[in-house]
Amino acid sequence: MIAYDRLIMNTANVDYYATFDNFEVGVIQGTFIRDALDLEKAAEPFNIEIFAGSPDDNNAVFFYDGAMSILQPYIDSGKLKVRSGEIEREMVAIQGWKMESAQARMTQLLKDYYGDGEALHAVLSPNDGLAYGIIAAFKEAGFGGEDKPFPLLTGQDCVKENVLAMLRGEQSMSVFKDTRARRPHRAHDRRFAGQADHRGQRYHDV
Repeated sequence: MIAYDRLIMNTANVDYYATFDNFEVGVIQGTFIRDALDLEKAAEPFNIEIFAGSPDDNNAVFFYDGAMSILQPYIDSGKLKVRSGEIEREMVAIQGWKMESAQARMTQLLKDYYGDGEALHAVLSPNDGLAYGIIAAFKEAGFGGEDKPFPLLTGQDCVKENVLAMLRGEQSMSVFKDTRARRPHRAHDRRFAGQADHRGQRYHDV
């Protein structure tokens, strides 16, 4: 059995696992926020809110851990402030990666922690689906004008709607994972052609 992109959990019946470097995806997102806010040189703190993927998705752990490997030091130093206090993955995870759940959570965060005029500078979103829900919450709250610009917002997958959102300035970036670079059929072909068994071999790129 070949598991593609997501590892099938709680079974010994997986022979191959073909995936991207999902930790690195999170690193790319965290690095984008760090560099866009120039956190190394910034004197004033910035406000950020954090989202994570579904708690039952193994990939979500890697996305979160990769991003937080970059952002956590700035949270610890006070250069990044999470006004909601919701930082741990279990607190910020969106069950089922549901866009509407991300929208509802962002709407509540804006109401509870940014209704006093305090600026929100960045939101870590692990994928484009959640980002699109977050954008909807931003629009409902009146973001998008010169006096209230959209916060920085990350994503992943380069979904068409999100690419258009980036062109409109509503989303800041998205990580494109080129599926043409992942060829799980090659493992299948080698295996059934009696060629060398490459189980356990690692290939590294995003």
